[in-house]
Amino acid sequence: MAGPGPGPLTDLLARALPAGPSSIDDSLPVCRRRCAVVALSLHCMMVWSGFRRAGKEEPGGPLGWMAALAGRRRRYAPPERWLEMAASTPEWYFRYTHPNLPGLFLLGCSVQESTMRMIVHVREQGWRDFNAGVMLGLDVGHYAVAEEKFEEAAKKGWEGLVTSQNRIWDNFYSYISEPLIRKASQSDEGNGIDGSPGRFRQAVTFIAKISVVALVAAGAATVVRGTRR
Repeated sequence: MAGPGPGPLTDLLARALPAGPSSIDDSLPVCRRRCAVVALSLHCMMVWSGFRRAGKEEPGGPLGWMAALAGRRRRYAPPERWLEMAASTPEWYFRYTHPNLPGLFLLGCSVQESTMRMIVHVREQGWRDFNAGVMLGLDVGHYAVAEEKFEEAAKKGWEGLVTSQNRIWDNFYSYISEPLIRKASQSDEGNGIDGSPGRFRQAVTFIAKISVVALVAAGAATVVRGTRR
């Protein structure tokens, strides 16, 4: 089942890096910069789906609303050092929280450069089984302009670099966003991904036990007071 996108993916990329493709370190090989465009696209789709980049707190104070507004405008921005690892290996990692789900979510994009195949894996930190996350394989060539055209296309902005936008939205929704949120909800409300009770159920059980202990203690105190009378 395909989910509706918010419109052109290039609009989200422009919010992430307003300076355009020139923001991607040109010291990286062109093949790796193509992969970076796809990885950044996936990051933007995660944010559009409701995930928030980890470590970004809403500011407070009397002028906090102004800073918060600026923060929301920049919520698509990638981590400052998101390209650092790509200098040595074609991998990109992003961390998120979600307002309706506890825990930290990890997005990893790893590319086999001989085939230009990207493995996308998203999981919640704490899930013991690697296979418990969601995974998607992408052919970078389907979503980023060809290597020999990259330099010239980059001069036109994000519109020149990103291809098959509807296709990547469909794949993201069907294989990443929808199943990830479903699995995370099951982990929190029912049995955990590793077969243990989910955090929500554990918390409810713990609170129930405390309540029982408190009621027993209160009853015992009443009996003692009644005996003294």
